[in-house]
Formats: sequence, structure tokens, C-alpha cells
Amino acid sequence: MDRGAHDAALDNAWRVTGYMPRDGRDELGQIPQTVACFLLPHDKPGLGARTEANVRMAAAALIIVRKDDDPRVTPGTAQTVDLVTLRHLPQMIVDPATNPTKIARWIWSSLLAHRTLMLPFGTLSREPQQEPPRLLVAGPRESKWPGARAVTATLLRHTARSLIDVQTQP
Repeated sequence: MDRGAHDAALDNAWRVTGYMPRDGRDELGQIPQTVACFLLPHDKPGLGARTEANVRMAAAALIIVRKDDDPRVTPGTAQTVDLVTLRHLPQMIVDPATNPTKIARWIWSSLLAHRTLMLPFGTLSREPQQEPPRLLVAGPRESKWPGARAVTATLLRHTARSLIDVQTQP
């Protein structure tokens, strides 16, 4: 799922920043250099510590799951939901059937209109501490949801197009 979010972010020139596991690997192997160059290795091993650090950096969370009525479908996604809730961050839980315009309107009304997040989500940055991500995109791993990368990338690409329309509407 992370790789799908990264794919869409790079396609839309959105900032990619945050933390990756200390060894620079995810369950699919080495994180591609086109993304890893924007991420810092977390000083603790494992995905849990990385997840916690990324939630601490976020101003809001978009959680993409197979079915939006079951966001706690995997331990990692449940951890993200719990951490986001604990921090009282604005959050939206969606699934692939969610209308991208609905997501774009949430991003606009919850974040952009209040200047919490600025389009085009900043520029590409190699220094997460100086330019923390504002919108965390999270969800189940590819091994827990086969096809999550492609679904996530497609949904976010459509959301990016919808954001253009939403911000120009009165």
C-alpha cells in the first residue's frame, strides 16, 4: 500500500517524506531508490516504530482499506488507526469504491481550506524533520491485501484530479 501512495505522490509532484524501516526494506524487498532517497531510516527496527514516527509527523490521515467498514483488518492498520485517534488527527477511512471527489472534498475542507496542508503538498523533500508530511496515507500491506499498491495509486491519482476541480469550485 505504501508503494502505491509513493507512486501516486511522485506522479503528482507531491512531497514524499517520512521514515522507512532501518534496513530500507519493506515486505517486497528494497524500497526503490526513487522513494528511499526522500525517507529517513528509523533508528529502531521493524515497521511498528516507523509507523509511529510517521503518525507523529502527520497533520491528518487518509487510511485506505479493502472495505471501509473494517479499518482494523490488519495489525499494522489497526495500530495506525489507534495512533491517529489517540493524537486526535483528522482522518478519513476509505476503500477503493470511495468516490475520489469525496476524498478531494475532505482534503480540501478539512485541511487545505484551513491552510493545514498546502497544494501541491509541498515540493519533494529529503529532510522530513524540516518539512514533515501533512497527510499520512496508510493501509494494509500488499501481502495482506494483494493489489493494494495498484488500487491505492489509482485512487490517489483520481483524487489528485478531483482536487483540481474541488479547489476551483465556489
